[in-house]
Amino acid sequence: MTAGPAKTGQERRRRNAGVRRWGAAAALWGCVASAPAFACSATEPCVLPTGQYLVRLPRGWDGRSPLPTVVFLHGHMGSAAQVMADAGLANELADRGILLVAPDGLGRSWSFESKLTGPRDDIAFLESVADDVAARFPVDRERLLASGFSVGGSMVWYLACQGHGRFSAYAPAAGAFWVPEPQDCAAGPQNVRHIHGTEDAVVPMTGRRIGASFHQGDVMRGIATWRRVNGCNQPPVTTAAGGMICERWDASGCSGGRDLEVCLHDGGHEVPRGWIAAAMEWTAEPKRRRSGIAAAP
Repeated sequence: MTAGPAKTGQERRRRNAGVRRWGAAAALWGCVASAPAFACSATEPCVLPTGQYLVRLPRGWDGRSPLPTVVFLHGHMGSAAQVMADAGLANELADRGILLVAPDGLGRSWSFESKLTGPRDDIAFLESVADDVAARFPVDRERLLASGFSVGGSMVWYLACQGHGRFSAYAPAAGAFWVPEPQDCAAGPQNVRHIHGTEDAVVPMTGRRIGASFHQGDVMRGIATWRRVNGCNQPPVTTAAGGMICERWDASGCSGGRDLEVCLHDGGHEVPRGWIAAAMEWTAEPKRRRSGIAAAP
């Protein structure tokens, strides 16, 4: 028994509709599978074998242009979610076209030489974060800044000193080496810009003992180590502006060819608003010098 013409047409239309639906679903799946950059966000973590991080894209990004990027490390008992919840920091970076990356410390803190409190190698973890972000987004590797606050700032010092050059510059705040401080850095000369409050009682400029096992180091002794590592033998250039006094050893006067700067403000345990964006602007200065473009006043 054969189907009539009407029934045959209906079956053909149903088959064609099914093909169209399957094709649309396959196309959608292909778009999702080929867009790993959208697999994580400021609320959905990017997950790695040894940890996770959050990302916040800048406003108005065209989806193609290279992104200056800040990897910011939270303080003790902080989290990536708290970094993302800081509206001031988010606006400070988003308005300037900067990608914000916030990794989570294991146990809400960080582990490094002189303060090993966890099983994870946090230098290796943070370098894997840098590599993973660059695989997901068009990161400008010449403007990839590691920054952090308090113990996160200390972690940045050790990342700069003992890492493998994943970052172009390091801008720690209110945290430095711990005792016993490194006397040399296997990573060699690095671009380092540190900021600290002279009235900081949590991480004092001269350091302090914490319990029986740990001791925060002297900030200026750590800067002296960076002067040796960077080969900065000339006196610094001192500037005073915006309530801060900065001493800078320019790369042109250091045998290691890297910039070193320490800025002091008269506040306590804090990061002055706008300073991280200013540190990112500082990372652009070597590029300007190479291209012959004068730095902005």
